[in-house]
Amino acid sequence: MKPSFTLPLLLLMTGFLSVLAISFPVLIVIGLISLIVPGLILAFAPTIFAYLCIFSLGYYSLLRRGQLAACLGGALLALAAGALPALWVNHQTNAVVKALEHKDRQPVEGIALPAAITIMQPAFAKRNNGIEDSETSCDDLCLTLLYSGMARHVTMAATPAQGRPIGGRPAVRYSIDKRTACPDIRLVPASRWPGWPSDLPFASIMQTVRIRISAGECLIANPVTVRHDDFLIVRQDEKLGARPGDLKLAPSQVSVRSLELRNNGKIISRASDVRSEMLAVPLSATPSGVGMSLDHWEWSRRNPPKETVGEMKWLQRMTGWKPALKSAGLKGDALDMKLVDRIDIMLSNKSLLVGAISDGLIEDYYATLRSKGADRIDTKRLAAIIKDERFGQFWFVPVRAIKADDPNLPALRDAISVRMRKDRDDREIRRALGSLLENMPDAKSDGHRRD
Repeated sequence: MKPSFTLPLLLLMTGFLSVLAISFPVLIVIGLISLIVPGLILAFAPTIFAYLCIFSLGYYSLLRRGQLAACLGGALLALAAGALPALWVNHQTNAVVKALEHKDRQPVEGIALPAAITIMQPAFAKRNNGIEDSETSCDDLCLTLLYSGMARHVTMAATPAQGRPIGGRPAVRYSIDKRTACPDIRLVPASRWPGWPSDLPFASIMQTVRIRISAGECLIANPVTVRHDDFLIVRQDEKLGARPGDLKLAPSQVSVRSLELRNNGKIISRASDVRSEMLAVPLSATPSGVGMSLDHWEWSRRNPPKETVGEMKWLQRMTGWKPALKSAGLKGDALDMKLVDRIDIMLSNKSLLVGAISDGLIEDYYATLRSKGADRIDTKRLAAIIKDERFGQFWFVPVRAIKADDPNLPALRDAISVRMRKDRDDREIRRALGSLLENMPDAKSDGHRRD
């Protein structure tokens, strides 16, 4: 078949498929779900049709010079039309990214952190496992600064909008106070505004802090206002520009995540992570929408690969601080023994009030047994926890970690039966305890579950 006949046929076929894809984008979804290939053909049809049209202009303009010259000219014209605009837009985007990265400041020598620190972050509010969480919650960095002894006071506040003054903003100041009994406080799980990566060992920090609070090192929160001359760790998250919609050839939105150290109102150090999508080279149109609903077409864009740097790495470069939680800088088996000690104290002293912190310690203990297994003393301790009416979280009791020949298994079964009778009106507790009985190891079987 001669090329002069092939090209019009290809234009006709891809043109028809393009009309279908643009007029009825739902066909792309149906094609992808059913046989995949038909959906891909429809998705790429408009791009192929556009390049064929451009190729045709060059091809028919140079056809009198011969087939080879016509094909080469058409291909070069199509390549230039697809690549040059994308490269120019990406150059503009890169220029914006580089300009923003040049704002970073690295101190000549490590900055000494003071005893009073204010952490500011963009305002947010969410519920995390049923716990209210906001920008004034004491997050993992706040807890690490306090319980490592690096800071005596840590204040949490919202970062003001661009151009607004920092001083006078409402905030919450956290400190440690040794008391015989601590006020109950809920430690928020992973209290971070969306998109901010943490490279701190969150689970270990939470367990350490709960142990220390239960031992009388109370986390105290007081409302305050931020002062302009405070030492600030400022987290910022900015979006510059808007993401071009439809088939606009324009730079994409630029996302800037930055960490600043400020003292007396001056920026003394800054690190940032600047990202923006780049147009695919050559240009390629792709259907877009929400979920499985495709309602418009956009130029395909990609995210250049870039390492995500955690906050602690930035702080270490700025200050040289390497966090370690004292005494609570315990790790591994030593930390587990401390946890067990605190639980035994709670079980032996019935007058102690329990709350969110003690509930968290029990859950930490369950997690430890799941990873390391349970011995006969642990089985006896689990029976005591289940008998104690101050505790009621039983869905995650690790009965599968108990050995089938454990001599304390009958005592554990008796404790479950006694608690089920006491809480006969509490449907949730009865369901959880019933599940424990079903999964209890059986000495007559090889596994850890009943048949």
